[in-house]
This record gives sequence, structure tokens and C-alpha cells, in this order.
Amino acid sequence: MEYNQELLDSIVKELKVEVITAKCLINCGLSSIEECREFLNPSLDKLTPISAYSGLMDVAKRVQDAIDNKERVLIYGDYDADGICSTAMLKIFLEERGVEVNYYIPDRREDGYGMNEETIDEITEEFDPDLFITVDCGITNVSEVDYIYNDLGRDIVITDHHEPQETLPNCKIFNPHLTKDGAYENLCGAGVVLRLIEALSSFEESKKYLDLAAIATVADMVPLNEDNRAIVKYGLEMLNNKPRAGLDALIKTFSRDKLTSTDIGFKLAPRINAVGRISNANALVEIFKETDPFLIQSLVEDIDEFHNQRQALTKKLYDSVEEALVSYDFNQYPIIVLYSKGWDEGVLGITAARVAKSYNRPTILLTDALDGSIKGSGRSIPQINIFECVSNSSSKLAKFGGHSQACGLSLAKEDIDAFRKELNDYFKANFSNDILLEKDEVAFDFHEIKNLTKVASELELLEPYGQGNKKPLFASTVKNLHFKPMKEGLEHIIYKSGNFQMVGFFLLDKLDVLNSAVEKKITFTLSLNTFRNYDYVQALIQDISCVSFSDFVIASYVITSLYPDKSIFYPKAITMDESIDFMKNEDYATAYLCYSKSTFDEFLAKCPKKIVKNAYFVESPCPNNAIYFNIQESADFTKYKRVVFLDRPISLGFIDILKLNKDCEVFYVENGNGLKLLRNNIVPYDMLGRIYLEIAKILDFNPNTRAYDLFIDIENLLNVNYNNFIVAICIFMDLGLMTKEGKYLVIQKGVKNPIKNSRLYNLIMEG
Repeated sequence: MEYNQELLDSIVKELKVEVITAKCLINCGLSSIEECREFLNPSLDKLTPISAYSGLMDVAKRVQDAIDNKERVLIYGDYDADGICSTAMLKIFLEERGVEVNYYIPDRREDGYGMNEETIDEITEEFDPDLFITVDCGITNVSEVDYIYNDLGRDIVITDHHEPQETLPNCKIFNPHLTKDGAYENLCGAGVVLRLIEALSSFEESKKYLDLAAIATVADMVPLNEDNRAIVKYGLEMLNNKPRAGLDALIKTFSRDKLTSTDIGFKLAPRINAVGRISNANALVEIFKETDPFLIQSLVEDIDEFHNQRQALTKKLYDSVEEALVSYDFNQYPIIVLYSKGWDEGVLGITAARVAKSYNRPTILLTDALDGSIKGSGRSIPQINIFECVSNSSSKLAKFGGHSQACGLSLAKEDIDAFRKELNDYFKANFSNDILLEKDEVAFDFHEIKNLTKVASELELLEPYGQGNKKPLFASTVKNLHFKPMKEGLEHIIYKSGNFQMVGFFLLDKLDVLNSAVEKKITFTLSLNTFRNYDYVQALIQDISCVSFSDFVIASYVITSLYPDKSIFYPKAITMDESIDFMKNEDYATAYLCYSKSTFDEFLAKCPKKIVKNAYFVESPCPNNAIYFNIQESADFTKYKRVVFLDRPISLGFIDILKLNKDCEVFYVENGNGLKLLRNNIVPYDMLGRIYLEIAKILDFNPNTRAYDLFIDIENLLNVNYNNFIVAICIFMDLGLMTKEGKYLVIQKGVKNPIKNSRLYNLIMEG
């Protein structure tokens, strides 16, 4: 990214921060020293004046009349964290003013999003309200508002933050998006209620609810800038210093440390959301006002159980989506739209978010609703406004709503195919597929940092992190590091050097590769941690990818020799030029696999289109046309319709151990480049024997020595490199002298077989 050098220098000088910190501020869209100061020191005093909001004072006056006249009030909320927090805020405020106030949180499955006449009848009969107040919903409920006024003879006001549509409900409305005076528009539902409380009482009174507004603001993924930034910063202070009893108990189920915006987004909000996804969230409102420790404990236990159920349901749905995507036509439908009768409606949104992130494209998941319609939830990526895309297809929808990154909708079953087509036609007419090929992430060069501890400390000044202010990513290109398992029985790894440590969660299976000489780019976040008064900088790994070819690829190539030379896929031999023809009319379909740098360079020189390259760990990939040059045995290519080996595997039977679609077409180019690589990396005949004896000696002493650790032990002793070592191992396995069991090698005692009998050895020598 290009930076305005004058602005960059002035930020560093005036604010006395490191260059990296100054760049982070510019990345947040700040363009002056004053804006940077305000960003680093957000103030509640600079919130948009309530007088600037259209409709707010009208809504406040009607609610104040209800307070003065002791009317019965019914708060109509929503089942997510924003709606629940909004409901709790307004209920607590009105109760303290002596109002008879009840609330209703819709059931996601029975009621769906927003209001409906059947539910309105039920709650009117039960609570007999004089005034309905919606929070976090209502802006699209035109007919329902008319029903409340005309048929039931009750009054209603709407507070909402979702995108208004062309026709508005005929009642008093406070929605920041309807303001034309430059007031801050990006409040969430609870942010809207926060300003309503201020209009009804005072600024000081509204501050009592900043904790709940902060939770909702982070949870609803609205931009964390300007007003929202101040709300979250001071809300976090409340949560850390004077938390409500129920929230304190809930937070302690996952953390005893200082709560951050990241904790809210990934730990607290999912627990609150889980209740509405699995059950009815009405009771959850009470946790924000309850003080009885026994009742709080019961609520917390329920929330934890719902959270566990939600995780299990989400995994089940995600796995089902993965199966459906095996046969999905990404060329015709770049935006994912999937329907299944059996999917759980409660976890559609959270699963759509996970799919959108994995596949780097907007995703909408649909299923049957209880009322006979089809309901769905959609999530997007930062580059694409999903609300605009869906709005273009509104003629196919019964209802829809949302914002740039999320939407909800319903439609008739017979309209699903037409909706999918119209939505994707709009995408193709307005976007290039290139926008989906690479993720829009900025990572700073770790080696630019001069004072690591100071930078890590300054990054805390950029809190709270969230939409519009993502936690900065750093990248380092490395070869040899020495990661170790974090603890026996865990899948986590750690690397330590002085007061710096790098942690990788669930990366134990990548340990050998990370410790190898292959040149790789590691992307991570940084934080300053303290343990027993000792400050250290922790890097948390987010991604790993190959930077360029290295000889390490030989290891994955020579392993292809350990199988029969025939495949159930009956691969066909083609030329490289013929393989490139596959890309002429399709951006998704073909995976190109290679082992030789010369092959890689030749292919890219001839390739006429943009292609994803340098891919590394292949785990359920979106089938972009891509070239992979370090193929793991666990690689998943099930979503590709064809796989092309640009270097023929030594044994074609290797193809059968990869995860391929049963109908996958497989091709290979017979160029001999791979065998040339092996010939340059085989050790002399007599050295093979010495390597075998040293390995046998080490394994006899400690059978649980990992392969890479075996290499470390003999590297200097025998003056061999990792490629020599791997080629030798495969020759020994070819001869049956040793086998591989999991991550360990096992010597087959009593087996004798001369090296000259090795098919692999003879192929290499002949090559």
C-alpha cells in the first residue's frame, strides 16, 4: 500500500508513535493529526448531538408520554445479541421510571425476523399494551404497523438501524439512516436505544448502559469508528471495572483476564447469540439485570449448554454445506446460494459467515420455515455489499433486510433458482471474479519493526478492534525456525526467542514443515502479554503459505513413489499447452500440481489468465483455477472437476490417496523434471547404508523419534541435507526396510534387501 509520506512522518513526529502504528492509523481512513488524536482518544463528549437525528425527538416524546401517563409498554426485540441487549437496556430504563413494561423476543423458528400479525395478536392478548416499541427491528414492517394502528387500535414507535426500504412504516421512527444532517449513521440497534435513553433523560443517565451497547456494537459487526468507537471503549471499561453480576459470571466461563473487543466478538457474543439460535431468548434478557447468584448461575449454565449445542449444530451444517459444494457450479454462480430442507434455521447465519470466509465470497443459506416459506441468512466479504446485491433481486423475495455484510430474507420455494440466477447475473455485471481470488488483507513486514515491545504496546492504543479497524496483521518470510509442541496431548505449537514467542493453535500436524528449510510466509497478530511481572510479545499465527519454490518440494515428490504405478482414475497424458486450454472458459475447475521449479516457471510464463498460485495447505479449497506446488498427502481436491499433474507422479497410484471427486478427470504431463531433481539430491550408494544404520541406532534407543528430529540428529554427523535424507528414507521404505506409522518411522527387523532392488533407486539413477 502506498502511504502519504508527509502525513506518515507528521504522525510519527507529533504523536510520538512507531511507523507501523502510524500506518495502522492511516489504514483506518484517518487523514490528519487531529483525526488520529481523536481516534486514539475517543470521547463520549464528541458523540453526534441527539438534536442532529431526524425522528429521535418525536419518538422520545411519544415514549415520554407513555411514562407520564403510566401506559403499558411492550418492547418488541430481536433474538440476536444486539436485539437482546437493546431490549434489556430499554426495559431496565423504563422500569426504573415506574412503567409497566413487558417485552417479547421473537422465536427465530416460529416468528422469524421482525414482526408478524399472528405474534402481535398473541402478545396483545397477553400483555394488552398501549404502546409498542420496536428495538433492532421494525423498519420493514409496513403492513404490521398498519395492523397495530388500524385493526388493534394501539400505538407503535420504531427504533431500528437496518437499511430502510422505499416504503416506510406509517409511524414515528428513529433510524440513523433516515437522518440527512450528517449525523453518525452506523449505530447498531443498542446504539440507537442508547441515544433514545439520552433523549428521554440525560447524557449521564445513558452512560449506565454503555456496557450493553458495547457488546451489541461489536456483536453486530457495525463499523468501529467515530461514535461506535467511543461507545465500545467506555463500555469495555464498564465491563472490566464494574460488570453487572450476570455478565461477570458469564464472562468468567471463558476468561479471567481483561476483556477486549476481540473477546466480545469471538467469545461473549457467540454465547449470547447461541440462545436465540437454539431456543427462545426471552429469559436471556434477565441476565443483564438479575442479582441473585443462584438464578445467575442457572442462567449461565443454560447459556453454556446452548453454546455447546450451537457449536455442534454449526459444525453439522458446515459439513453438510461442504458436501453440497462438491457439485456446486462456481462458474455459473460465483455467489453461493444453497438450499436444503433439513438444515437448522438457527445456525444459518453463523454458518454462512464461516463459508463466506473460507470461500472468500458472499454466501446465502436457505431452509424451510415453519410457515411454509423458505428462509435464509446471508453473509458477505468486505469488498461486496450483499444488501445491494439482494436488493436488486427483491422482486423474487417475500421479505428481506440487512446491511452491507449481512442479510436475512424469505421467498417461495419455486423462486430459489430464479433468485440464485438473478443475484449472480447482477454480480457478474458489476464485479470481476478477480475480486474473489485473493483476500483483501494488508500485512505489515515484521522485519520493519525496530522496537518490538513498543509496537506491541502501541497496538493496544488502537483498541477496540472490529469492523473498519481490524487487528493489524504482520508477515514474516522465514526458513528454519524451531517450533515445539506446546504441551503433551495438545495440538498447539510454540516458538520462543528471548521475550518473543509465536504460537500456532491446532498446527501440530504442520510442525515438520514449519521447522523445515522451505521458504514460507507466516501471517500473525501481535500482542503484549505479562506473566509474573515479565512482559513478552506474543505472535498468534493466522496463516501460512509458501513464498517461493525451494528444494523442500522434493520431499513431497519422492513420496509419490511409494505406491503402485496405476490409478483407479486412469489419468491421461497431455502436453502443458493442452492443460492450459482448460482455463479458457472457466475460472473454477482445475487444480494444477507441480514439483519442479522449472515446470512452475514454464507454466506461469504460458498461462494467459490470473491464477491463484503459491497455494500451500490444501484443505477444502474453493476450486479456483490454481497451481499448487507442495502437495500434502491429506490434500482435499474434492471440489475440482479436474486435476492436472504438471510433473508426472513417480507412481500413478499416489493419485488414489488424494481426496478427489469420484468423477474427477486426472491428467499428467510427462516431462521428467521431477526425476531430474531427485537425481541431483541422491547420496552415494555407500552413504545410503550409513544413513540407514544411524537411523536404526537412534530408533532402537528411542522409537518415538519424529522423522524431522531423526534428520536433525544425523545432519551434521553424516553431512547430509533434508532432501538427501527424505530420498534415502523413501528408498528404504521401497525396499521394505522400514515403514511409516503415523508421524514415526519403524525399522522392520530381520528384513534384508539390497539397494539395487529398489525401483525408486533405479528410476533415479536412470533419470
